[in-house]
Amino acid sequence: MNEYKKKIGSYYYLYNDFTNYLVQNVPYQLLEISKAEDFQKAIKYAKRKGIEKIAIACNPSKEDLLLLTELPLKGISIREVAPQTDLSFLNQIATLTYISIEFTASGVLDLANFPHLEVLNVVAGIKLLHINKTIHLKEIFLREFKEPFDSWGTINVDIIEFYACTITSFDFLKNCTGIKTLEIENSRKLTSISISGLKNAGTIERLYLKNCKYLTDYSAFPDFTNLKYLYLLNCGAMENCKLFEAMQQLEYAYIDIDIVDGNVDILMQKPVIFKNYKHFNHKNNLRLVGSAYDKPYNELYRGKELAYRF
Repeated sequence: MNEYKKKIGSYYYLYNDFTNYLVQNVPYQLLEISKAEDFQKAIKYAKRKGIEKIAIACNPSKEDLLLLTELPLKGISIREVAPQTDLSFLNQIATLTYISIEFTASGVLDLANFPHLEVLNVVAGIKLLHINKTIHLKEIFLREFKEPFDSWGTINVDIIEFYACTITSFDFLKNCTGIKTLEIENSRKLTSISISGLKNAGTIERLYLKNCKYLTDYSAFPDFTNLKYLYLLNCGAMENCKLFEAMQQLEYAYIDIDIVDGNVDILMQKPVIFKNYKHFNHKNNLRLVGSAYDKPYNELYRGKELAYRF
């Protein structure tokens, strides 16, 4: 099934292409408002049609933005408004399950006001309160937050991603349950993946560490007992590969860091593609390929021989 935009009057919709002539294309009911002069008219249209998801790609007035509180919205994506626009009014829309703020705004979001919230994607500038009081939150994507996070309590969240956030420890996550994916990119203060701040590291199946150049303490790696996918790119050097011995569930890893002692024997025995350094005692001999033209890349070959499938 493919997605594409279709214009009806002044509005764009996301459509399903079912590639079946017996089934009509049905809109996903996500209305994109791309012109500020059409904003009021678009809100009236959304009311009439019962539209529950809106994407804003224009710069409406503050007064017009408040009209959003008149809709029982389930999803909102704010892609473009005036810089530093106060979005605190979103607290009045308790029906939201999806919030995406893709620019630097201002205001406070008290997550206790969103009992149905499942996905949160926010850039710094918005102050977040009471993450620990969310009930259904499953995916969190945070960018450019510089202040320390308060405890997230015991929330049961699947996916956590940080981009260019200042993280020095994981104490705020230590009581979270059910984490499956943890991604950290461009975190210049991170020096250690310490298990003292991740009591439930055994639930994590996907770990992505990218451009964390001062990360050199990998001693907690053996505690990620259920790790299946690992991406380690442009981070600090690792003394040796012994920490990989405990990763018995690993299905695929891509390693682009230096191994100081140069002994990569352990990596050669696992489904790991690694960047070649001159002092390594082996060169990487795995390559990632797709199983068919339109299938995802999910097979590792050593020469012409299939070595791993995941």
